Amino acid sequence: MIPPQENEALTKLHFDLLLYSLWIIFFTFVSILKRDVFYLAITALPGFAYWVAKYFLNHRALHFPYGPANAVTLLRMTGLIAVTLIHPVIPDLLLGILFTLICLGDLLDGYLARTFKMTSTIGEYMDKETDALFVLCTTFILFQKGFTGVWIVSLGLIRYLYFIVVFYFLKPGRKEIKDKYARIIAVVVFVSILLCYFLPYAWSFPVLVFAAAALFISFGRGALAELGLLNLNR
Repeated sequence: MIPPQENEALTKLHFDLLLYSLWIIFFTFVSILKRDVFYLAITALPGFAYWVAKYFLNHRALHFPYGPANAVTLLRMTGLIAVTLIHPVIPDLLLGILFTLICLGDLLDGYLARTFKMTSTIGEYMDKETDALFVLCTTFILFQKGFTGVWIVSLGLIRYLYFIVVFYFLKPGRKEIKDKYARIIAVVVFVSILLCYFLPYAWSFPVLVFAAAALFISFGRGALAELGLLNLNR
């Protein structure tokens, strides 16, 4: 049973993430109108810092654990924003390598958290939101480069749209329901996006379409579970 103090803090965290999701969606559409990811990247970092910083200062129940795992997550976020901002001057192959290193950092921070026994709620959400922004920024750059149509940005937006919907169905103090296949699908999505920076369109695009379909199905299953229409434990 979740202690009342942590229950309240988790509910506040979810509200902060709702505001953050709305913030990201708004500036994504600004960037689409301008056809430039700059507006998204330059506003994503303060939006991310807003809700993370609150847990340095205000919530003892969801305290921010200092340690190597969260340091790696923050480094991933900072590196993602930096590379996204300067991507026009980076060759595609080098851009793919940099994004691959950022993506591999996801494995490292999870390993460090388990090794040093420093797993935490705030760390879990930081990692999750960094992954979501990674998908959004990398797919937007592909759109901006003319790799495919604007539909590809929906791969990055779906996490934020999903959270806005399920927020109103989350019980106080309860985390989102996890699809047991979500981690596998996330890996497939990351790999499919990265392949677009390394392989010709004819090879990488079909993989990307397959990953997109799997991602939409995964979030759809999660939404149905939050609505009580599907039991993911079966």
